[in-house]
Order: sequence, then structure tokens, then C-alpha cells
Amino acid sequence: MPVLPRDPGEFWRAGPELALFQVNIAPPAIPRAVLKRLGPPPLGPYAREFQQLLASYYQEISCRAYELANAGDGQEGPETGS
Repeated sequence: MPVLPRDPGEFWRAGPELALFQVNIAPPAIPRAVLKRLGPPPLGPYAREFQQLLASYYQEISCRAYELANAGDGQEGPETGS
């Protein structure tokens, strides 16, 4: 078990280990996987239209998040197609 610092302010300071922490943000392996897994919402005759609307939002948000995460590194974002 790690020893906690005596000064509470030190608890929130990042140590040298943070330099070793790497994050690799990549497009999802399966586009809109969450929406596919959830299936159509229980909205009767409006379910399909609403699911398509959510899918378009989900795709746009995913693309923008990827672009922001990789801004300035020369990589292209995921395709916006279905």
C-alpha cells in the first residue's frame, strides 16, 4: 500500500509517473456500437427516425472528439460515413 503524503496539498500533485502515462485515442472499432447495442428506443413509430438522428449526432461528436484529441499531430479523423 502506498504511503500518503503528510501534506494534503501534495496528494493532488502529479508525480514523475505521470510522464509515463500514455493515452491512445482512436476511432471506435465498431461505429456507433453503443447505439447498436441499445437498439431502437421505445418510441413507437418514431423509434427509427430518432435512432437515425442519434446516430448522426453520435458520429459527429465522435469525429470532433477525435479531431480535438489529435489536433496538430497530422493525423486525419475517422470517416463521417455510415
